[in-house]
Amino acid sequence: MIKGISWQRPGRITDLALNSLTSISLTPNRVHVWRLLLDQETLPVDSLKDVLSEKEIERAGKFYFKHDQRRYIISRALLRKLLASYSGAGPQELSFSRGAHGKPYLDNCNGLAFNLSHAGSWALIAVAKGRDIGVDVEWLQSRTQDRIETIIKRFYTPEEREFLESLDREERTKFFYTFWVQKGALVKALGENLPALIQRINVLGLGEEGFLYTDQGGNFRTSCKPLEPGSGKLWSLNNFKVAAEYTAAVCVEGKRPEFSFRQLEG
Repeated sequence: MIKGISWQRPGRITDLALNSLTSISLTPNRVHVWRLLLDQETLPVDSLKDVLSEKEIERAGKFYFKHDQRRYIISRALLRKLLASYSGAGPQELSFSRGAHGKPYLDNCNGLAFNLSHAGSWALIAVAKGRDIGVDVEWLQSRTQDRIETIIKRFYTPEEREFLESLDREERTKFFYTFWVQKGALVKALGENLPALIQRINVLGLGEEGFLYTDQGGNFRTSCKPLEPGSGKLWSLNNFKVAAEYTAAVCVEGKRPEFSFRQLEG
């Protein structure tokens, strides 16, 4: 768990790619994690919609509930404005492609990597330079207990299931979400297919801060410290708290970077 987080407040979302936040620098040994409360009434949804692509606007129109449509527009606009501030391009000029399993990446990005996650009222965007990254956030009230049990049976390893079965209901739910965001962040960093991969990820020995690496057989192993060169591909995985009733994890390729946590206002 990354403790003692201080969320810096460098400005408003409307400042991005316009004024004081026009240029944001990032080095390979640092990772920026941004959060935005999506349900702020002061957010200018109509003007934010102007930076979206035609496909994004079309997708926004397919949401049945207005609040889901609004959250999608805001989170996509935030992503475009943030990446524009890092890359120096205009928000509408950015071009995205997708990997084999749907992970989005920025064309002509000069090593800039990003990942977006949103749950309930919060959106998170993690940005790195020169290494893959994934972030996952969950609202702790988003699933019924029956749904939690179904996910545990389907996606958790035998060792993880045995551990969870030894806990009371409250602790079981807590660790379910801790494990789930860890698995989600790693899968998103890898850009792989979720059902095929997530059952092979055992995070039981990881705690809330540690390392995973892939061995020659493609299996995931946990470690409390970075490994020697040649041991396998290394991933740094860290949990952190976003807000009350929310939990999240960020996964970064390689050794643990220095984290900077930032919040945008409406």
